[in-house]
Order: sequence, then structure tokens, then C-alpha cells
Amino acid sequence: MQLSQPSQPLVLSNLPTEIILLILSNFCLHCREPDGVPEIYFPPQQQGYDQPSWYALDLQALYATCLVSRRFRDLAQTILYHEFVPGYGDSCFSRQYAWGARLTDFLRTVAQRRDLANLVRRLYLSQWLLNPISDLKSSEVEAALEESARVRGISLSDFLDPFRDLPPRKELGPYRPGAEELAAMLLSCLPNLSHLYLPIRTPQCPIPAKALSAAGVLRLPLQSIEFCARSSNLKYRLGGILEMSLSTLKTLTINSYCPRHGDKLGISDLKFPSLRNIIVTMTEMSEPDLELLLSRCTGLETFIYDATSNIYCVQPSSIIKFLSRHKETLTTIRLGLRDARIIDRRFFSGPMPSLQIFPALLNVSLNALFIYNEMNEQVEDGNVLCQLLPPSIISLQIYDTVGTPTFARLSKDLRRLADAASQGQFPNLRRARCYVREQLDDDDLGLKFASSGVYLDIILGPPSDVVPRRRRGSFSSTSSMESSD
Repeated sequence: MQLSQPSQPLVLSNLPTEIILLILSNFCLHCREPDGVPEIYFPPQQQGYDQPSWYALDLQALYATCLVSRRFRDLAQTILYHEFVPGYGDSCFSRQYAWGARLTDFLRTVAQRRDLANLVRRLYLSQWLLNPISDLKSSEVEAALEESARVRGISLSDFLDPFRDLPPRKELGPYRPGAEELAAMLLSCLPNLSHLYLPIRTPQCPIPAKALSAAGVLRLPLQSIEFCARSSNLKYRLGGILEMSLSTLKTLTINSYCPRHGDKLGISDLKFPSLRNIIVTMTEMSEPDLELLLSRCTGLETFIYDATSNIYCVQPSSIIKFLSRHKETLTTIRLGLRDARIIDRRFFSGPMPSLQIFPALLNVSLNALFIYNEMNEQVEDGNVLCQLLPPSIISLQIYDTVGTPTFARLSKDLRRLADAASQGQFPNLRRARCYVREQLDDDDLGLKFASSGVYLDIILGPPSDVVPRRRRGSFSSTSSMESSD
């Protein structure tokens, strides 16, 4: 039988719009990572100094598509302008990437093209993007601000006055607008911006709320803020950005918080009515500061904490105590440990508190040293996990990859957990994953879990990523605590 030939050649331009958009979305970081994985956990892409930026290479495909035809331009632009995150991850290490006037060019574009400005969801204000502004002529910065203000019908003088009054600016001598003014004007141009990334040293001075108001901003629509808070408190560092996004902010990621000269978080007079997810990693946040942070919101659903400092490593017992105010809503908890050297005998003042006080808890991720230490040896081996975990749990992850190995006790506990699951003590448990340094000596353990409908995954070595994430090209629908760690 002779097969009929297609009436038209199978070329890209003949594909339905939905298919073309799906293909182009593979070149967009926002489309590949829709959940906005914190940058600190974004896996390295092995960026070489003498190689083109991997992020820029992806964008080149979208740029090239814009030149094919008007139809392709309109389709590619809807994806190209999802985000403005040059230098994201390790792509900043490429020496072939030119920064120059990249910020001013983007500002001019979104100020003039409201349709493109409406598409932007994520913004990454890195030091590589902002620092080169100081090398531009003041006339170039002023021209970009004047053009944006004119197009949007706002008073540039009213916008700049709050910056002139900032103490850091007064100390620098005669006023000249710089990177912070450009960043503030850019924020005012993006009505649908949901994610903002502020790495180390950006912005160098706070953006005043009055400046944003002068630019016509009633509130910022931000749902997620991730920032490196080194050497300054949260309220001062974020300034008007935080003040104008309090009502919409759902996720707050604090990385490398290192208070200096008595600085504190500075949020005792703030409330976060919509905050649902808090991630604290690589910080020197003290117990009082952490307690304050967790008391400023209601209805917290996710809490992730990675201990890294031997001075301000908050005890698990204290963390559970602080989280108890959210016991009815907390669904995900991760207590991690990057380096076992930060823990000594003084660290554990008591055994790991039971998580059974959290009736809505679904996903639990813990370092084994928090569970198995000399403070909870009074609990009979084999029963620690069963007494620790809530009946509501769906996903469990345990990391036995740093410090004194605990795999002997862990193996006994996992066997008891499998028995408990088969008896209906954990009716919702579907997955257990353990990262270990030695293979557990229990060949039938996986079968015991499988008989209860639980998938056991034993992985030799540490996780490649610290928090769950969708990998490039993946469209998995698994829960956040069940993805590859």
C-alpha cells in the first residue's frame, strides 16, 4: 500500500501556534523553572570563563526567531520577555558577556513598549548588571531616566528627590543618579513582576518608597523576593521594595544574612499577611531573629533552613518551637546541614522534638544528625522515626552524608517505619528517600516498603541539589519534596 504524501512540507512555520510556543519555551529559564528555584540552589552549568554565557546562548535562539517573520517575532517576544535575569547562576563568569548599558537599554524598551513590560515576571538585579552603571556618563543615565519618565508621564524631579535625601548619597558629594534610580524606574515599569532576585551588594542603598510612589506605583506585585542580606538588616536593605510588596509577598528567601555592628532584621514593626514560604540558608541568623521572622506572618506552609554557621546555628528544638505557631498550616519542612563541623555536644540541648504537632505536614526533609544523636538515645532504636513523623506525611527525605555515620540506626528505623506503614500508621506515605555514604545492609527493605505502597530510594552520596527543582526539559508533576534533591 502506498502511503499518501503530506500536502505541505513539515516545516516549523506550518506548526500550530501552541506547538511553536512549546518549542520556544525550552529556551526560556522562566518556562523551564516556573517555580522560581532560589538561585543559591540552582545547579552549576559548568560555565567557563572563556566560553559564551549559557544563559545568553539560550536567548540567542529567541532573538534569532524574532528575525524570521512578524508572526515568529510576536511569538518569540512573548517568551523572550518573561524575564530579565542576565548573569543568573554561574553564567556571570563568562568574560564574553558584555554588560555596559544593558540595564538602560532594557529600561528604555519596557518604558516604551507596555505590551512587553506586561510580560516580565522575573528580574535579577545583580552587581554585574548594576555596577557598570558607574562607568557610564551621567548624561546617559539621566537620558534613560528622562525618556522613561516622559513616556510614562511622571515628574522626574519628584522621582529623584527621595534619592537625593538618602544619607549615603549625601556623603558622596554632588548628587548624580545611578544604578538604584534606574532599578527603581525599571520596577515601576513592570506591573506583573512576581519574582525579584537581589544578590550581594545590590542595591547598594535602599530604594525609597516615595520614589516608587512618585513613579505611579501604588504597590509592587512581587510574590517572591530572594536576597543576599550580608552586612545589613532586611528592612534597610529592601527599603521601599519590601514596604510596597508586603501585601502580596508569598515567598521570602534570605541568603548569607550576616549582621554586623549590632544590626538586626529590623522587621519588628512589619507584618507579612500573604507570606507562605520562608527559606533561610547560609546565614548567621540568631534564634531571636529567626523567632521574630516566623512571628511576622500567619499561615506559613513551607520552611527551609540550612545550617552553615558554627555561631548562629539555631537548634532544631528551637525551630520546631518557633514553627508551632503555624502548626495548622505547615505542610513542608526541611532542616538541613551543610557541614557537620559546626555541631558539637553543646548544640543539642534535647532530642529532636516530635513533628506530630503539625497535623497538615506532608513533606519532611531532615539531616540524620538532627534525628540520631546522643540526646535521643533514650528512645529505643527502631522507633525514633515512628515517634517523630506525623501520620499525614507523604514524602520523607533523610540525609546521612555529613558527620558521624548513622546508617546502622537509620536502617533499623526504616525497617520499623515500613512495618508501621503496613499497619496503617502512615496511610499517606508514598515515598522515602535516603542519601547515605554506605549501602544499607538490608536487601529486602525496598520490598517491605513496596508492599505498603511506598517507594524507597537509597542514594549513595550527597544530593546534587539542596532543594527540589524541575530539571531542564522536565515537565514532571511530582511534589516539591519528591523531586531530585
